[in-house]
Amino acid sequence: MIAMTATHDTPRETSERAWQLASRVIDLARGLIVSDNPFLSASIGLLETKPAQLEDPFACDGKTLYVDARRVLRTFSDTREAPVHDLAHVLFHCLLLHPFVGSSVDAESWDLASDIVAEVLVEEVVGRRPGERGQRIDAALKQLDTDFGRSLTTERLYRALRDGAYPTERSQWAVLFHSDDHGLWPSSQQDSGTAQGGQSPQAAGQAQGQPDGTSSPTMQAQAGGDVAQESQEQPSDASAPSKPDSNGHDGHTSGQDSAPEAEMSDQPAGDDAGPLTESQLKEAEEAWSRASKSMRVDLETLSRNRGQGLGKLVRELEVGAHERIDYREFLRQFAVEHEDMRLSDDEFDYVFYTYGLELYGNVPLVEPLEYRSEKRIRDFAIVIDTSSSVTAKVVQEFVDATFDVLTSEGGFFAQTNIHIIQADARVQSDTKICSLADLDRWRRNIKLYGFGGTDFRPAFRYVQELRQRGEFDDLQGLVYFTDGWGIYPDRMPPYKCAFVFYDEDHRPELVPPWAIQVVLHPGEFESMSVYR
Repeated sequence: MIAMTATHDTPRETSERAWQLASRVIDLARGLIVSDNPFLSASIGLLETKPAQLEDPFACDGKTLYVDARRVLRTFSDTREAPVHDLAHVLFHCLLLHPFVGSSVDAESWDLASDIVAEVLVEEVVGRRPGERGQRIDAALKQLDTDFGRSLTTERLYRALRDGAYPTERSQWAVLFHSDDHGLWPSSQQDSGTAQGGQSPQAAGQAQGQPDGTSSPTMQAQAGGDVAQESQEQPSDASAPSKPDSNGHDGHTSGQDSAPEAEMSDQPAGDDAGPLTESQLKEAEEAWSRASKSMRVDLETLSRNRGQGLGKLVRELEVGAHERIDYREFLRQFAVEHEDMRLSDDEFDYVFYTYGLELYGNVPLVEPLEYRSEKRIRDFAIVIDTSSSVTAKVVQEFVDATFDVLTSEGGFFAQTNIHIIQADARVQSDTKICSLADLDRWRRNIKLYGFGGTDFRPAFRYVQELRQRGEFDDLQGLVYFTDGWGIYPDRMPPYKCAFVFYDEDHRPELVPPWAIQVVLHPGEFESMSVYR
C-alpha cells in the first residue's frame, strides 16, 4: 500500500537530479510504447507524473501518475530496460476505468481481476514480460483462457473471484500480476490502513493538523541520498544494450548523467497525493471514458490493421466504456405524474397562515393544499429471466436493490399494480403486486421457476394479453432482467422497455434499437448505480 508519512519524518527530500533521471526513464518508456502503438499517443499524455514515496514503482489515482524515483532508477539500473510493461499496465487500468468503480466492490477481488485483465492487454499490446515471471504469467493466463475463453473480462473475472473461485491460486496471482499501487482507488479506500495508525487518508490529514485532510502530505518524495547509495552498489555496465527514446537519445547517459550517483541537489517534497475529491474523480473518469471511446474508434478505422490483431483490447474497450447513470434516475423513467393526497410543503405559506390565526383567532388566511403532484411508479412490469444461465443469487440481489431504491425514494404509490413475471423460453409465473408490503413479502421468499432456454418474445406477448384484458390502466414500462442471450422481439411495444443485463458479455448489437440497454457493473447492487 501507499506509504503515508509526515514531511518531518522523511530523512531527505527527493533529489532534483534523481527525479530528472527517473522522468527521463519514464519518457523513454512512453516513447517505446507509442512508437509501436500510435493509437495510444493521446491517452498516454493524460497522466501527469509526480514524485512520491511508494512501495511500488507507480501509483495512479486516475489523474496523476505517482512515481517512486528510487525504485524506477534501481530497476532501470539492474535491467537496462525502460518500465514499458509497468507503464502500459497502469495505462490500461485507466482506459478500462478500473480506478472508478467506487468503494462498494470487494476491493481484493476487484484489484486482482483488474491486474489480471490489464496484464492480458499488456501482453497483447507490448509483448510478454521477460524471464521467469513472464512464463508464470503465461501459465496463469492459459488456465484462465481455458475457463473463460473469449469472455474473460474484468467484470466477469471479478464476479468469479468474489464468489470464491480460484481459492488456491489467488494469493499467488495477487503477487504475480501486481505491478502498481491501487491505494488511491476509491475501491481501496474502505480498507486503507496506510494512513497513520491505520486511519483513512482524510483522518491522517487531520492528525497532521489539516482540518479536512485534503492537504495532508500522504505520500512524500524519496530521499535522494537513498537513490545515490543504492545506485552506487550497482556495477556500471557500459556494454549493456540500450534502446533509443522517442527523441532519439540513447538509453545510457554519459559523463555526470551516466548514473543516479551524480551530484544531486535537493528539491521540495512531492505534491500531496490524497484521494481525489468527488468532482475530481468524475472529471478524471469522463476524460478516460472519452479517451477509451476515441481509441476504440481509431482501432476500428485509421488503425484498423493494428486493431485486427488486438481483439482482446477492443472487446474490453466495448465493455469498459459505459456511461454511468444513477439507478434511481433510471427507474424514474417509468414513473407517471399523479396527484397525491398530502400536504404540499413547497406551496404552503406558513407566514400568512399564522398571521391569520393571530389576527382572527381560529381563522387562517391560507388553507393548506391537500394535493401535490408527484411522479411515481404505479403500472409496471418486471420480467426476470429464469433460464439455466441465471442464478438465484443474482436475481435476489437485483430484486433487493430495486426494492431498496423504490422504498427509499418513495418511488411507488400506496396502491400500485406491478406484475413480476418469470420466464425462460415461456412464461413460468406471474405475481401481482398491489403494495410495497406485497413486494416485500415476495422478495423475502422468492421461488424461481424455469431454467430452460431463453426466448424474450413469450413475456412480451403475455404482457400484451394483460393489457388487452385491462390488467393495466396505464402501463409505463417493462424491465427485463437477463444475461442477454436469447431471442428478441421484432416489434416495438407501445410502452417503454429496458433490458437490464447483469453480464457484460450480452452482445449489445443484437438488442433492438427501441430498447434501453442497462449493464450492471461490479458493486452496482450495493451502490444502486449502473452503466449504460
